[in-house]
Amino acid sequence: MMSFGLFGFFLTSFGSFILGGRRYGFFIATIIIAIIVYLYNTLDINLSVYAIFTFIVALFVFNIFSFYFLRKIENDSKRLEERVIEEVAKRQLHEQMLLRQCRMANMGEMIDTIAHQWRQPLMQNSMMLLNLYDEVESDNCNKNYVLKKIESLSKVTTHMSQTIEDFRNLLNHDKKVTLVNLDEVIEEILVLMKSNLKEITVTDKKCEISVLALKSELIQVLIILISNSIEALENKKVSEKFIKIDIEKLDKDVEITVEDNAGGINNSIIRKIFDPYFTTKKQQGGTGLGLYIVQLIVEQNMQGSIEVENTLEGVKFKIRLRGENDGIKKI
Repeated sequence: MMSFGLFGFFLTSFGSFILGGRRYGFFIATIIIAIIVYLYNTLDINLSVYAIFTFIVALFVFNIFSFYFLRKIENDSKRLEERVIEEVAKRQLHEQMLLRQCRMANMGEMIDTIAHQWRQPLMQNSMMLLNLYDEVESDNCNKNYVLKKIESLSKVTTHMSQTIEDFRNLLNHDKKVTLVNLDEVIEEILVLMKSNLKEITVTDKKCEISVLALKSELIQVLIILISNSIEALENKKVSEKFIKIDIEKLDKDVEITVEDNAGGINNSIIRKIFDPYFTTKKQQGGTGLGLYIVQLIVEQNMQGSIEVENTLEGVKFKIRLRGENDGIKKI
């Protein structure tokens, strides 16, 4: 019976190390030894001096073992925590580099789009200037004709200036989540990309729905998805090429879908398309960062979700964001 009590002292000592730490464990062990010595001196506990000595030595060795065991666990935990912090910092730095890289790539695409949108207005301006030159050089210069051409030149120049302003606003990254009207966002995007959508029918229904989002980054997300659909439709021979943008209210959330009829994505790779550097357009200079950045922006920056699925004719991306009744938060 007494041996069972001594075993209980061992468990008490070990438990004090586990629950209270090394200092508390040694304190409890000292109290246990004091109790054993007191019991031996005041009561007849039917144990020899040798047994008491053996118990104290065993308890001392056991406590030394517990001390170093816990110190090793604490050191390992500390190293693991430091490694986790280091890996998180590396990941954040890597994601920031990817974001900068993607933004530079997007900037290049935007400059190319601006050049594409400016080509026709520049030709118009050139033709109007030639007409003005011919009119001024003629013997019978028509003042009204000249004024009308100057007015047309002014309108075209204003349009070109507005194109620059639209893209400049797009590159402003406001980190405050605000209520964003989806009708306005989609209209801005279609205006910016109208030169790339000449052979494609885009359908979107007016919804008067707002979401909590970063407007500039939401525009960036939708431009990437629509640009991917445009590229996929370029080489497809279908009677009518279309991109369908749909918006649906789901309780507190809002779902935005972008669907095309470009044939879809191979089922063997559809779950890899959000991986960084995964691309099927290496020969065309694809970086494999577009959809990864889309997922990063939607899930981390706007606390939403994005999914992809094949349809009968193409592919559909589903973006779910917080609705206007979900409370505005800052990131």
